[in-house]
Amino acid sequence: MEESIRIAVADDHRPVLMGVGSWLEDTNGMELVGTAFSPEEMLALCEEKQPDVAIVDLVYQKVERPDLTGAIKRVSPQTLVLVYSGFTLPNQVIAAFECGADGYLSKEPTSADLPEAVLNVVKHRYFIDPCIAKILEIPEARMREFSSEMLTELVEDWRLKMEMEAA
Repeated sequence: MEESIRIAVADDHRPVLMGVGSWLEDTNGMELVGTAFSPEEMLALCEEKQPDVAIVDLVYQKVERPDLTGAIKRVSPQTLVLVYSGFTLPNQVIAAFECGADGYLSKEPTSADLPEAVLNVVKHRYFIDPCIAKILEIPEARMREFSSEMLTELVEDWRLKMEMEAA
């Protein structure tokens, strides 16, 4: 029998946290190992449980926390981090990827399916929601051949673009 994908979830809105947890528990091949209400709780959970995937929000109590992705990877190096957030400005998305996120899924109703995003992160080591790809101006044709290496290039290109706009 194939092993389940072990998942930890963090969000500062309890209904979202409970809903995502229930959704994943009801998905074959996925095991919810714990939930966290704050970044600090998530770090402790990841250090203890060493999940395969950590699903995190970008903002907690009105404070952006793209650094949470890197902190998770320091306490649980093999854990892949999928940001699941309603915050989708290009600079927010790029900051999350710069800090080590392996995927980004929007909470918008038109977004991809959460279990599908988890499977993509595990299989390909990256995931970009199609609505995020539009925000980042990634052509649909390019998305069909996208890779983790292309994600690294995208982050570098956006960082340079933002630096030039700021200058």
